[in-house]
Amino acid sequence: MKKDKFSTYNEAHKYFYGRKNHRWDLGLENISNFLQKIGSPQEKLNIIQIAGTNGKGSVSSFLTDILMEKYDKVGRYNSPAVFEERENITINNISITGEEFVSQVNELYEYIELAEREEALPTIFELETIMALNYFYKKSCDIVILETGLGGRDDATNVSKGNILSVFTSISLDHMEYLGSTVEEIAQVKAGIIKKNSKAVIGINNKAVTGILKDDAKKKNSMAVMVNPEQLKLVKADIRGQEFIYRGISCKIKLLGKNQLENAAAAIEAAMALDVPYKAITEGIKKTCIRGRFHIASKSPLIVLDGAHNPDAALRLRENIEEYLSGFAIVAVMGVFRDKDYKSIINIMKPYLKRAVAVSAKGQRALAPKELRREILAGLKKDNTEAFCGEVYETESLTDGVNMAAELMKKAGEDEGKPPAMVIFGSLSYLGDIYGIIKKTAWEKSL
Repeated sequence: MKKDKFSTYNEAHKYFYGRKNHRWDLGLENISNFLQKIGSPQEKLNIIQIAGTNGKGSVSSFLTDILMEKYDKVGRYNSPAVFEERENITINNISITGEEFVSQVNELYEYIELAEREEALPTIFELETIMALNYFYKKSCDIVILETGLGGRDDATNVSKGNILSVFTSISLDHMEYLGSTVEEIAQVKAGIIKKNSKAVIGINNKAVTGILKDDAKKKNSMAVMVNPEQLKLVKADIRGQEFIYRGISCKIKLLGKNQLENAAAAIEAAMALDVPYKAITEGIKKTCIRGRFHIASKSPLIVLDGAHNPDAALRLRENIEEYLSGFAIVAVMGVFRDKDYKSIINIMKPYLKRAVAVSAKGQRALAPKELRREILAGLKKDNTEAFCGEVYETESLTDGVNMAAELMKKAGEDEGKPPAMVIFGSLSYLGDIYGIIKKTAWEKSL
């Protein structure tokens, strides 16, 4: 019997994420060759693939909870992991365990070594995708949901020839250096996940984007179903959640904001395309809870986390603040990547940046807090709001940033005569660390 190479999680994790000579490209040939060597697990799975600029995580979460009402094992792969390691590979919302991760690395070890020798080692994201697909196959998942990482056509998740369903969320400008300079060009790339003789669900988008997706589906002899905004009716909404009706189905969700109603409608259409019973839809969708999507991390004091990392997401965040936090004095904490359109994000969020702390997002792509503060101040000055410029600060430490924002909350509440609220937003990369800080900081109980 062959002896395993790794016996502990730390050993396996260090090896898996410690490879150096990855082959970087935007094609699928390399990952497809690797998958073929391990038996092409992606061709033995019932795969639903989700693409879009914003909303993928929400739609896949809604759909996972719905499908769990019908199937025994629902696999889900998304990126990036935000709050916990391994949270991006789950079955029935339970993350792959450390032991299972070690088992997967041991199983893939000889193929990784071969790929290194051949100078054909897949990227980290491709290796994670390979692991997820192999794990879902070995665990006999009934159905699997894959979120695209970047784009669609050439994304590592787009390796199966026979997905049973493609789902499109809101498409807007992001990753333009890779996907195209216009939303139409980006839509063309994302349309690449539609498979021949299959089905596609198209979420609420502008006419041009919807037309591109419909045309691509038609060329591939695939049925396209559009989310119908006229069939989406809000019944009731408050800080605890929303009640709505879509196509005659009455639903309750915990997530807030108009965008989440649209994401829920896309998940409902996807479930209906898969012949899921109405009761399973309503029972599943009301269970969905997502950290980092207008997520109330603390009720007293009120602290909201939101991964608004591009202009479209920032606009949705501002709408939610106006809808649910209009009676609060807002203090913002912001951290972004330098390769994002942070100037547009600042411009959109400007009304809520008058008291703000600039922090560093996680990783080498992070925009320096000093530069972020300078950009926030420049945006405020354009609107003649110099009086508030002394209320914008910077800090390298996330703990210091949260504590500084807490002090600003006290002052904001006194100055405006309103209860204060902290809104922490920007890159998803640092929200997990921020959440941990909030939960263990003493001032949470004393403010």
